[in-house]
Amino acid sequence: MIRIPLKIESSTKKDIIDEYERIIGTLDEFSEKVVLEKFPNFFSRMSKKEKKYLSLLAKVSKLFFDSCFGKTSKEVPISSESRSYIVAALIYLCNPYDIIPDYAPGVGFHDDIMVMNKCIDKIKKKSPELYKQVTTLILNFEGN
Repeated sequence: MIRIPLKIESSTKKDIIDEYERIIGTLDEFSEKVVLEKFPNFFSRMSKKEKKYLSLLAKVSKLFFDSCFGKTSKEVPISSESRSYIVAALIYLCNPYDIIPDYAPGVGFHDDIMVMNKCIDKIKKKSPELYKQVTTLILNFEGN
């Protein structure tokens, strides 16, 4: 899992996970279009961040994006359920005005990390090859 540098209050954690679960429950045929449209901008913003944990968040989210939409989408099998978890997580990440707005100094991406960690946990049994790839990426990341 990606380490979150600061503690998040229990009630806020619940709100974050509830919002992620809500997004999963409301996915429709337009959800993937939203990710395809918004993810490149999110990734561009994240790639410029100097904090190592944000760089790791960018790398993990890119791996997930590529597994659904990019060059590796045909190489690593993922279940339709895992695809839904990933699309919902990417939608959450691409929204700068989520539970903890991305522009909040020092904490703006902590909820995004929490959602990504929840997504990683959800794909563990459904898509073991992708789970192995993402955990290897995290374990081998210099800043983690």
